Amino acid sequence: MSAQGVDTFISEPQRPRQWGPWRLEAATYQLVNVDSDAGEYRVDLLSCTDSAEVLDWIAQIAGKGWGSKPETIAGLVLAIDDLIHMQATICGSGVGKEIAKDEVVKRVDGFAASPNFEQVLFRAAEEDEG
Repeated sequence: MSAQGVDTFISEPQRPRQWGPWRLEAATYQLVNVDSDAGEYRVDLLSCTDSAEVLDWIAQIAGKGWGSKPETIAGLVLAIDDLIHMQATICGSGVGKEIAKDEVVKRVDGFAASPNFEQVLFRAAEEDEG
């Protein structure tokens, strides 16, 4: 990467591609737990259309041995919030709301299409090769 590329990479705000053990698989609209203790556990973002569904995922994962780690739950909550903006879409001011599945798709696609998101993925791939 050129010096100019590094400057651009550092100066632009970066969106995470991974939150603790969770990684976004944008093509399937899923968060994938990449923690070896969990095997490969997936959260279907298309089911995260209201606060009850999101809370169910959080409680379900917290009840698993590997899911009780603080970084696992925190990562899941941060990932879902980064992707669907929970307060704006499903639970603002303590009021339960619903978000349409096509809005979840739009938000995940927008996140994945972000230049910063792609840049982080590209840099991670370079580091894996080097």
